Amino acid sequence: MGDTFRGGHKSMIKIAVEKTLSPVKDVLQKNNFEAVDLDFTQQTFIPDVYCYVISGQDKDVMGIADKQADLPVINAHGLTEQEVLEQVKQRVSIVASTRK
Repeated sequence: MGDTFRGGHKSMIKIAVEKTLSPVKDVLQKNNFEAVDLDFTQQTFIPDVYCYVISGQDKDVMGIADKQADLPVINAHGLTEQEVLEQVKQRVSIVASTRK
C-alpha cells in the first residue's frame, strides 16, 4: 500500500509525522511508507506529502492547512499506532486517486 509508481519506478508514499509521534513513524516505515518529520516551528513546505499526522497537542495546524489545503490531517490523539496506520491507508488511497 505504501508504494506508488512514478516515472516508471517504484517510490514510497511520503507521510509527514509530528516529531513527538515516533512510534507512529516506526509503524508507518514498517509498512513501506516514507515517514518524514513534521516540525511546526519551521513550517516549511514538504513536497510530495500525501497526508499529515499530528499529535493533537498543537491545536494550531493552520500553517499546514494554509500550505496544502487539499491534504488530509490525521489527529493521532487517543488512537493506537495501528488505528493511525489504517487512517493513513484510507486517506492515502483517496489522495492517490486524485493525483493520477
